[in-house]
Amino acid sequence: REVNERANRLARLLIEGGAGPERFVAVALPRSADLVISLLAVLKTGAAYVPIDPDYPTDRITYILGDADPMCVITVEDSGVEPPADISRILLDDPTTRHALQTQPSDDLTDAERRTTLHADAPAYVIYTSGSTGRPKG
Repeated sequence: REVNERANRLARLLIEGGAGPERFVAVALPRSADLVISLLAVLKTGAAYVPIDPDYPTDRITYILGDADPMCVITVEDSGVEPPADISRILLDDPTTRHALQTQPSDDLTDAERRTTLHADAPAYVIYTSGSTGRPKG
């Protein structure tokens, strides 16, 4: 129940920031409960998540963020992931973010709260592979 409630709070925060169908949200977190909660939250908004391993080389992360053009990156302060200035960061360990999450309702989202109706044919995630050219391909 706690995982669902935390995912609902984060989903509402993401929706306030513009998340929804046909939008991408990068998730750059180590394996943890926060990672699972963040992936669920993105799915609840209808956006597609772009998982990024914080241990990837900086040039790979930079390429993925530039190619996917996510609306934001969910991460933590010491992840080492620095998105371009036009991509906002949601720092889960930041006191301001924690406060913002606590002020969000924890009950399940309704369709009325989402930016648009969810569609079964919308992407749920974008995975980048190494690609045959040596550049990541998503």
